[in-house]
Amino acid sequence: MFEKCVKFRPHFAALDDVTAANILREKLSAQGIATEVLAEQKAICELAAHPDADQVMAAIVGAAGLLPTLSAIKAGKRVLLANKEALVTCGKIFIDALKQHNATLLPVDSEHNAIFQSLPPEAQQKSVFAH
Repeated sequence: MFEKCVKFRPHFAALDDVTAANILREKLSAQGIATEVLAEQKAICELAAHPDADQVMAAIVGAAGLLPTLSAIKAGKRVLLANKEALVTCGKIFIDALKQHNATLLPVDSEHNAIFQSLPPEAQQKSVFAH
């Protein structure tokens, strides 16, 4: 994460692990990098719903990515879905939230995206992914 922050200079970085977040914060500060480092699941969810974010890449592996992805959906974001777990484990919850909050879900996982691209344009527009 340190190298990515040095290279891209994001406004925020969030890690679930408090100790790792503290270490990152210290290393960035020592380099004079002003990235605000946040910690814990709540912070990740808040960033996923941040008003300045137009779209959110949902790429956290496993169940750890479910709440941040749902937070982005509830904030009406365009969500780029890079993991299968969200749909496999909580498909109905996510689909209902997409409709309720007028969010968009686009598949970037290779398998999901290949299926999506093979659909006729009218089917893509009607799909849950392009809601």
